[in-house]
Amino acid sequence: MANHEEENQKIFYDGQIFDAFSFLTDIIGHAKKEIVLIDRYIDVITLNILAKKNSGVDVFAYTLPSARISSQDINNFNAQYPTLTIKKTIAFHDRFLIIDGVEGYHIGASLKDAGKKCFGVNKIEGTDVVKDIMKKAQQTGT
Repeated sequence: MANHEEENQKIFYDGQIFDAFSFLTDIIGHAKKEIVLIDRYIDVITLNILAKKNSGVDVFAYTLPSARISSQDINNFNAQYPTLTIKKTIAFHDRFLIIDGVEGYHIGASLKDAGKKCFGVNKIEGTDVVKDIMKKAQQTGT
């Protein structure tokens, strides 16, 4: 399977599940204070990826009201890897991962499905764009 990479983008092809998992957990591992994840389909598989964060890093996740994540899933995660806060929103279609409020990524697949089919990860240029995405999430999340 081919793998194309440039400085600010990466493409994964179908079946590259471990490579995608490894890449996403590397990004998550860069966070020192905060991770913001916007993903319509957050579930326990997503939490497995987020569990790779550094200790003391807070996670704010925005997902659909119908996402398959329960209060018990959140409580179990927080018991070991505090602190995860889930907000519900219908304002987003695409997935975004924001590290420490300044480093943003546009992700073509839900984290839970990363590598199952071809998708890309693109670094977002400009902190103003990243801040606008965070502001929209904060305004629409309940």
